[in-house]
Amino acid sequence: AVQEMTTANNLLQQSNVKQAMESEQQALVSLILAVERFADVKNLIEITYASQKEIIELITPDNAKEENTFSAEEREQLIQTKLTENIGRLERMIIALSLEKNKQLQLAQAQAAEQDNPQEDQTESIDALFEEAENLRAETYASLITMQQEMNDSQNVSASAQAAEESLTKLRILFFSIVEHLKDVLERQGSLRDTTSEAASDEYEQMRENIPLLQPEQSQLEQKTQALAETLQKQADAATEQGQPERSESIGDAYVETAM
Repeated sequence: AVQEMTTANNLLQQSNVKQAMESEQQALVSLILAVERFADVKNLIEITYASQKEIIELITPDNAKEENTFSAEEREQLIQTKLTENIGRLERMIIALSLEKNKQLQLAQAQAAEQDNPQEDQTESIDALFEEAENLRAETYASLITMQQEMNDSQNVSASAQAAEESLTKLRILFFSIVEHLKDVLERQGSLRDTTSEAASDEYEQMRENIPLLQPEQSQLEQKTQALAETLQKQADAATEQGQPERSESIGDAYVETAM
């Protein structure tokens, strides 16, 4: 970052604003990557996921305006850069997952000691969570390595890029809180409503073909929301048992809205 800032300063003294802005941008990127080194596992997953979404947008630009933003060469270079960064993130994620697992195990041990309860079940649950997380991390990593090889061989990378995004989606959901799960359902339900609205405006025969394709997504959302409602009900009951009536009422209201 310092070198880019020095370059930007020299270019500004020469009134070379365009190139100075490029150096300033590179300095920002370097600083962002430096801050990223301190990210915990959840934030690291979110950064990787967001970057992978950007890669897919670069591979499949939505419209002519986006198509004209970069030349084919610039787009390929940007994809390569983001891909290399994501591969590095997934390599660092091994340590991040290990640190987070140790933290959760220590917390479980402390809670068990305070409550004089055995922690075996919670330990098994934590072990299972992080075993699944590592499997998904490795799956994502393999997809990105495949994508990198495909790019080097000038092959189509869409399938491997999508596979990496799907694994990352599952990985980030593992570390969602109940509120984040609800937000995810809200976003997906809104997107599905928009897609359904677009399908309803098609010609009749086209609409009859498209509508059944939307049913699996709606079914998945229904099942996930039902599971969330059951979790909220258990949390409300637990809050009541712990003598927290206000929290119980708040969670209970959320349960009613979710379940109905």
